[in-house]
Amino acid sequence: PLDPKDDVPLDKWVVFVPDADAAAVRDALFAAARHQPPRVAVAPDDTPILRVEGAVRAYRLPRPRAALDGADPTGEHGPMRVLLTGAAGFIGSHITERLLDQGHEVLVVDNYYSSTRRNLTHLLDHPNIEVMRHDVTFPLYVEVDEIYHLACPASPIFYQRDPVQTTKTSVIGAINMLGLAKRTKAKNLLSSTSEVYGDPQVHPQPETYWGHVNPVGPRGVYDEAKRYAEALVLAYRDNRGVDASIVRIFNTFGP
Repeated sequence: PLDPKDDVPLDKWVVFVPDADAAAVRDALFAAARHQPPRVAVAPDDTPILRVEGAVRAYRLPRPRAALDGADPTGEHGPMRVLLTGAAGFIGSHITERLLDQGHEVLVVDNYYSSTRRNLTHLLDHPNIEVMRHDVTFPLYVEVDEIYHLACPASPIFYQRDPVQTTKTSVIGAINMLGLAKRTKAKNLLSSTSEVYGDPQVHPQPETYWGHVNPVGPRGVYDEAKRYAEALVLAYRDNRGVDASIVRIFNTFGP
């Protein structure tokens, strides 16, 4: 913990700023230190202090809204900061539109492997959207209140094209997003799939059904990677205190 009264090493600065200026300071900090992973320390009053290792500045930021006990994120404390991975996909783009309509600030992340930027074209002029081309197998250092983790090719055409990358996206991507949720105290939602049931022998499948999956079959890289991602969600929830949940999406269609 860093006490504001403590001496600060000469190669570190700690700047305490009022809440009104925090967003601008945060943006400037990440712009200047985007290649240097930030770390969070906690002051005695539970206010996070964002530190950038190896840089000359570290700024004290207001506590994320999602971490405020009993706070209504769409009420007294204003809109939430939401990260949405796989945002340029069919489902992701619709969720992005809904979040913007609700007044939230949305950081949309996609590497466009199996999606298209055209799905977001009509939203790009919105003042509350920020678009980032990023591969979730690499860590992402941002400050958010909620995470919708949808990133992963879902069609067999795409996930069988590069099965190794498919597995990395599901597993490492889940680890990175859950780690981010742990650091920022953000809620995390994992978009899973009905493929966790494999070739089911029970119809319809209740959530208590464990599935019938061939780990070395043609769909194994997708099925097993999603099953492992779900296991990670439960591990982070039960052992690390992350507010995390899972949604299993079946076949989806629409405009």
